[in-house]
Amino acid sequence: MFLNSEARAIGDAVRWNANKLRRALGIAFKNAIINERREVAFFRKLLREVKDALEKTPLSGLNIRCRTEEIHQKPRVQVCGPHQFRCELADLLVVVKYSFGPRQIERKSLLYQVKLCKGASYKGEIDANLLELLCDWPEFEFGLASQGGPCRYSFNAHTLEFGSFMLMLREPALGAFVASGPRFWIFHSYGVSTHASLGRRSGPPIVDISKFPYAANAAKVFFGHIAFEIGEHHDLNPQIAALIDALYRHLGVDPDPPAEFDGYFREVREEEKRRLALV
Repeated sequence: MFLNSEARAIGDAVRWNANKLRRALGIAFKNAIINERREVAFFRKLLREVKDALEKTPLSGLNIRCRTEEIHQKPRVQVCGPHQFRCELADLLVVVKYSFGPRQIERKSLLYQVKLCKGASYKGEIDANLLELLCDWPEFEFGLASQGGPCRYSFNAHTLEFGSFMLMLREPALGAFVASGPRFWIFHSYGVSTHASLGRRSGPPIVDISKFPYAANAAKVFFGHIAFEIGEHHDLNPQIAALIDALYRHLGVDPDPPAEFDGYFREVREEEKRRLALV
């Protein structure tokens, strides 16, 4: 969903470049996971590969800039209520911004927990506590003493994908895909991504990613972030916007650095707006 026609025009430009972007992301995921057996090493490589892929791929009418910051084990949250536990919030926070003028930005976010399968199998382990957090979003708290101590967060996610899993093969060889044949949605895939509630349906603790219902190629799902097809819109859910802002503060990262998009937007003429609206 877009709130402005200008943002919708950016989404159109992303789709015009879909083949290039999907190909670049597929290569990025491949380079990050081939022969990799450690989860943390995988997503650290993935951040570098995705950044390079998106920034270096020549695109028509579109500029992409990436910033990366590791959030693995940062923060660990304390879940409140009758069933109390501590766990990490996620491995990856993906925030996509569409900028179409000074201080005019639309944002969507989601959180990923990354898991690699056990050994040479298609089976991965999903922690029950993480599953509860990413499915139900019970009230939780986190924070640093230097920032005023722990703050409590409670919200309703409007989209299932806000809490997702990225489930990858462990140490796959080149061309050793999850599945092939008629299951085109995971064809030529080294891993799948899906919202956490499907993990509850199929597990826990063990899920088989070759039989995971409605899961899709992890690289193609990542394109869905860029195309604004999935994610929690900050303007439509202020509680999640506040959570994301708190995560930026916790990591010591400026959510909107000065001049972040300088040179990355242009005025769109009225006749071009009409043309874009007809696509």
